[in-house]
This record gives sequence, C-alpha cells and structure tokens, in this order.
Amino acid sequence: KRDFTGTLSFDWPQDARAPMIDPLFKVGHGLSYAKPAKVGPVNEDPRVDIGTALSETTYIRAGRVLEPWRLGLDSVVTTRTVDVSAQEDGRQFTWDGKGAFALDGPPIDVQRQMGGGYVLRLDLRLDARGNGPVSASFGGVALDISTLLPAAGATGMVRIPLTCFATHGAQMAAIGQPLRLGADKGMVMSIRNAVIEGVGEAIPCPPLSK
Repeated sequence: KRDFTGTLSFDWPQDARAPMIDPLFKVGHGLSYAKPAKVGPVNEDPRVDIGTALSETTYIRAGRVLEPWRLGLDSVVTTRTVDVSAQEDGRQFTWDGKGAFALDGPPIDVQRQMGGGYVLRLDLRLDARGNGPVSASFGGVALDISTLLPAAGATGMVRIPLTCFATHGAQMAAIGQPLRLGADKGMVMSIRNAVIEGVGEAIPCPPLSK
C-alpha cells in the first residue's frame, strides 16, 4: 500500500493567539507507516476572547449590530430589518433629511491592521439614491463615498482602506466610532455587513467629505 508523504509547509498553531510562539506541530511535521507516532490530547482552548476579537473587526453582521457596539440614529434617520440575500439579513436605513447613523462603543486598537492592506468593507443594497453626497466615517474622519455606491436597486460592496482614515488624522489606537454614515433626504440603504478585512491589493482613497 502507498505510504503517506505529505508534511506541513508551515507551523501549525495550538491556539488562536498571535503571534505564534509555541506551535503544536512544527513545519515539516508528518507521519507515515515507516515513522508512526501517537498524538495525545491536544488543546481545545483558543486562549483568546473570540467575542472581543470579533467585535474589533466586525460591526454589523447579517444586518445585526454586534456587541459591544451601539447604534445611534439622528432624528431624520429610521431603521428596520429587511431581506437582502436571506430572511432579515439586512438593516435598512431611511433618511428624511440630512443626518447620519453611527456605531459607538469602547475604544479599540486597530493599529496592527494598518500594515496589511486592510479596509473597512460595507456590503449593502442601495434602495434609493436620495439627494446630496454620502459619507462614511471611521474614527471621526469622514470620506465621500458617493462614487463608490452601486446603482439604485443594486447590491454592492464599498471598500475603504484604513490608511485613508489614518492619513487624515484618525487615531487608530483608540477607535470608539468605527462607522458613521451620513446622507441626505431620500436616501434608503440596506446594510448586510460592516467589517474590517484584509484585501492584499491597492485601493485608492476616496476624497474627504466636504
């Protein structure tokens, strides 16, 4: 019978902590009939607070605002759950005047996401365009995303490099407001997800909001 020949091309972690200091299996590890071995009980504890780690990079998921973030609405903005790709997987915002909604919470440190091509990604459906420009803020820095939005009635994805916000003064070590979205009367937008993700490609910065 044919023997196993595969080996690990990288260190295999024993938990979710980063950076990895003590791997469970080191690069080159592999078993075969010629060199059998027994693997004893392995650690099942991620040794990180998964909820905290998730909340630092995921703010809205399937239309739901995640803890510890709090949703705040200006008086001219209303919201409700809607179907986008699945049942009630989106949160729809309707503007009856110039205003915004925002997510606020305890300050988070996203400095480590500054060096790997990370973006603020919004998955959305533009239900109605409305009047005036549309802005997205991260850490108090507002950028004009009007030209990044899909056509009315279409779904799309908006990606804004975190470096764009940092360049204009966002304090990446203490972000207490990871999203504020401003628009004017007539705008109707349904958001599925608002997350930070690595993209590994160069994306141009939108202009500062006026």
